[in-house]
Amino acid sequence: VFQIAEAQLKNMSDAAAAYQTIREVERLAEQSETSVEKARVYLGIVNQYLKINPVFAMQELSEAVNIINRLEDPNRVMSTTVMRQIRTKDLSFFATFSLPGQNLEGTFKAISKDNFEMSLSNAKSLEDKYLRTLAVLAVAQNCVDKVKKPANTQKPAKPARVS
Repeated sequence: VFQIAEAQLKNMSDAAAAYQTIREVERLAEQSETSVEKARVYLGIVNQYLKINPVFAMQELSEAVNIINRLEDPNRVMSTTVMRQIRTKDLSFFATFSLPGQNLEGTFKAISKDNFEMSLSNAKSLEDKYLRTLAVLAVAQNCVDKVKKPANTQKPAKPARVS
């Protein structure tokens, strides 16, 4: 579904359709029970809303943090895959879905470029110490990246040649 929204965002006339797609995913996620998958979907929603409306993205990040805080094992949110098992009378089927780019660190790093203070506040709201540390470091990484960029883009003057 996020790939559909990505394709719709490439064409600015489809931005409204992308918003509708993301909103529909959000409605479905709201109805599901609290789980790692639900938290991961909300992190994906944040990443998509960042491209359309950063204010919505921040609201969804707050919701993702609330969901993560309610998880029994919040560290599972760091996984890059979601696995499902379907059991029948005689057989079991397994399906694994990869969720690239929908991780906690990447989401906090991306959203903190637009709003450092609110991103940091959400990162500090995580109750799990390990996840809180990762999120705060991801937010702080933007500060480090800004300092590393050279402020002066002028070329240094060439020394005079002595003959």
